[in-house]
Amino acid sequence: MIDSSALRTRLDDVRARIARAAGRAGRDPAAIRLVAVSKTFPVEFVRAAADLGQIDFGENKVQEALPKMDQTSDLPIRWHLVGHLQSNKAKKAGHFDVVHSVDSAALVARLEEAARAAKRTIELLVQVDLAGEATKHGAREDEVLGIFEAARPLTAVRAVGLMLLWCELGRLFSGADPSDKADRENQRMNVSPLDLRQQRFATTLRGFDKTEVTSFLLAVADDYEEALREKDRLRQELTRVEAVNSTHRDQEKSLQSTLMTAQKLADDIKANAEQEAKRIMREAEGRSDLLLEKTSARLEDIQREIDGLKLKRKSVETTIEATIQTLRNTLEYVREQEARDREDRVLLHRPRVQETPEIREVHEARKMG
Repeated sequence: MIDSSALRTRLDDVRARIARAAGRAGRDPAAIRLVAVSKTFPVEFVRAAADLGQIDFGENKVQEALPKMDQTSDLPIRWHLVGHLQSNKAKKAGHFDVVHSVDSAALVARLEEAARAAKRTIELLVQVDLAGEATKHGAREDEVLGIFEAARPLTAVRAVGLMLLWCELGRLFSGADPSDKADRENQRMNVSPLDLRQQRFATTLRGFDKTEVTSFLLAVADDYEEALREKDRLRQELTRVEAVNSTHRDQEKSLQSTLMTAQKLADDIKANAEQEAKRIMREAEGRSDLLLEKTSARLEDIQREIDGLKLKRKSVETTIEATIQTLRNTLEYVREQEARDREDRVLLHRPRVQETPEIREVHEARKMG
C-alpha cells in the first residue's frame, strides 16, 4: 500500500533541501537533477513518484530495470543506470538515458552499439575510483582522459561528466561498540551520502530509537548539502581551469598561426632566394658569354695584328736586305771607282804610249762600267 501523502512529504522535503543548498551556493535549483533510486521498489512506487513530478529514476541492475521501463513506457521518465555495468550486459543497456558507471573505453564502445541499436542517445558519466580500493568499481584517475577521448567521436553516446567515489568514505560503525553512545555519535558524523547509496546502514540502525535515527538522517542530510557546496566549488574550479585551458588553447592556436606564418615566410624567402640565385646565374652566364665573345674577338684582332706585324716585319726585312744589297753594290762600285781613279792617276804620271785599239776598248769599258 503506497502512502501518497507521505511520499509527497518526503519528496517535497528533499526538494526544499536542494533549493536551500542551491541558494547558499548561488545556483538555480532547477539546474540540479534529483534522481530517485527506485531499485528494489515495485513499479507502483515509480508511478506514484512520477505522478508527483519526479522524472529521473535510478536502477542498479539492467535486468530489474527493463520490466519497469516496459510498464512505464507511457510516462515521461528518464532512466539512470547507477549500478556497475558489466561489458557483457552493455547490449541490454541501450534503453537507459544516463549510465553513471562507465569505467573503460571498451564499455563506451559497447554502449555506442547498444544506443545505435535502440536508436537513442545515452549520456555517460565516467565513474572514477579515487580510493583505489579493490572492492569498488571505477576507472583510475589516469584512465579518465582516455575514456573521454574514446567517446568524443561517437554519435550515439555522450560523455557528460564524472561519477566520483571519494577516498574518505565513512566506515559505518567499523570496529565500534554499538552500545557506546559516544561511539555512535562519532560514527554518525563519518557517514556520507555514498554510504546511504550502498545501504550499509540498513541493518545497523535496528535498535536505535527514533530520535537517534532522525539525528543520523539529519547528519547525513547535512553531509549531502555540504557535498552540494563542494560540488559547486569544484564546478567553479572546473570553470576556472576550463578558462585557463581555453586561454592556453588560444595561445597554442596563436603560436601555431605564428609558426605557420614564419614557415610560410621562410618558404617565401627560400623561393625568392632561389629565384634571385637563378637570375644572378643567368646574368652571370650571359655576362660570361658576352665577355667570352669579346675576348675571342679581341684575340682574333690581336692575331690579325700579329699577322700584320709579321707581314710588315717580313717586308721591312726584305727592304733592309735590299737596302743592304744596294749599299753593298754602291760600296763595291765606289771601291771600283776609286780603284779606277787611282789607276788613272798612275797612268797620268807614266809616259804616254800609243793607244792601241785594245787599250781603248778597256778604257771605254771602264767608263761604261
